[in-house]
Parts: sequence; C-alpha cells; structure tokens
Amino acid sequence: MPDRPDTIAVTIAEPFEVALRMVRRSLAMEGLRVPAEIDIAARTLQELGVELMNSVTLFVDTPALLLEAVRADPAGALTIPQSLALYSRGETTRAVFRLQPAYGPARELQIRMTAALERIGSREIPLKAAS
Repeated sequence: MPDRPDTIAVTIAEPFEVALRMVRRSLAMEGLRVPAEIDIAARTLQELGVELMNSVTLFVDTPALLLEAVRADPAGALTIPQSLALYSRGETTRAVFRLQPAYGPARELQIRMTAALERIGSREIPLKAAS
C-alpha cells in the first residue's frame, strides 16, 4: 500500500514472526482481540501456487466496542472489526491499517490500535502529494 494520509503505518524493527507476536501482545495490552485472521502468504501459495513474502491480515476488535457499534446501528459491524495488515520487509515488519471516517466505538478502536502499534514501532509519516 502506498503511503497515504488515510493510513496509520508503523515499522517494527523485528523480523515478521517476532513482530507478529509483539503486535498481538500490544493489542492485548489495549484490551483488543483478534477474532479472525487471514495468512495471505499461505493462502496464495495453497490456492494459487504463488509464493509471497510473509503477510497476514488481522481483524481487530473488542466485544464491547462491537456491541456498542451494532446497538447504535446494525451496519456498525462494517467498521468493527478493523483490518490490520502486517507484512515482512526483510529484517523489519510493517503494520498498516486504514483510517475510516469513524465516530464512537469505531473511533475508539482506531485510537487503541494506534496506541498499541506506536508502543512497539516507529510511526511513518505519509508523504504529501506533490501539488
């Protein structure tokens, strides 16, 4: 994903497997859970025979924020859980999620995800588009 102002991107100075464990722990420290995930590299290898770098998408939420979101609006389940992509960059790992226009529980989730990632990595500042 190119650098975009509507994303939070963090570089973690660890190889993929170590960084993945760190992300899970840091999310848990914020009270967040990963109820589902997709191993992108394994899926493309198994289903398409194509090898990719280590890559996984985690779906992050908390039951309380999910409940709050869907009680306010049944379509709130479109914003919670939030997708978080992690992928290998050689000896480092990048974690990225897209900021969605959010309020209430979805905004709280984004704030807590950002705090979890900034605890373990360096936030990247997106480049501004040339005018």
